[in-house]
Amino acid sequence: MSAPLAGRFQDHYQVLGIDAKADSAAIERAFRDLSARYDPANADTGDKDKLEAVKLAYEVLSDPELRKSFDALRGGPGAEDKLTFSGAGFFRSIESENARRLAILCILYDRRLRRPSKPGLSLRQLESMLHATPDQLQFAMWYLKQRGQVASDDKSNVAITFAGIDFLESCKPRAEDVMAVLKASCVEADETARQPEPAPPPAQAPAAPDGGETHGELASLAVALETAAKPAQPEPRVPAAAAPQKHPAPAATQPRQAPFPPAQPVHSHVPKPAPAPVRRVISIPPRRPNPSQ
Repeated sequence: MSAPLAGRFQDHYQVLGIDAKADSAAIERAFRDLSARYDPANADTGDKDKLEAVKLAYEVLSDPELRKSFDALRGGPGAEDKLTFSGAGFFRSIESENARRLAILCILYDRRLRRPSKPGLSLRQLESMLHATPDQLQFAMWYLKQRGQVASDDKSNVAITFAGIDFLESCKPRAEDVMAVLKASCVEADETARQPEPAPPPAQAPAAPDGGETHGELASLAVALETAAKPAQPEPRVPAAAAPQKHPAPAATQPRQAPFPPAQPVHSHVPKPAPAPVRRVISIPPRRPNPSQ
């Protein structure tokens, strides 16, 4: 923090030329304009002492706690005539404050990943990305600076520190909590969420072997071969004693029959042998010599 001017009280609102009820955006605009005007590099309006006064005023008024203390000192006794407590709203705001700080860390972490050479963002840029009032943003920035999770550079831009990165990676905030604090206009569309998931491929029957038969056909063929290889089982015979017996009719109504049927002549059908073939002998007379030869 810049050292206060020795020997006299400095009204920071007058130094920046703003009203005592000015918000953080007005304080930042006034600081930027006056810093550029009193910069020693500016040959016409450069003033080192005034630049130090402007820096001190900005550091006090941009910190909610320091500004509150300065307002009490500036107003003197009775500056706050009636002290009040927020009531139930205070307890509801605790969760939202935590989510807001996590969202700021996520924004600055993403910024450092994308632009490592320029990781800082101004408070106005952060305010345009968050659902937060200037006072809520100022309170969150004060807390993060006190924890050493963010830091300001020479241009009053804030950037995440290694402590902030370690904290964010250790706590692993939920996406739905952080996205609820961010404005929809500053969030890039998720291309993967817009693409429908591919439909699962239809179920296919198992591939047939080289012969072309399916598994079911091969199983049926194996059963048929196994059945054919087994010897035929003869049908069980019913014993004669088990066969039902028929009782003959009474003698008065049924004629008497012979106990055994007459014997039938047995004819033998033995085939006769075939006659032997007749062989004929033909005699050829000897050849007579020719006297002329």
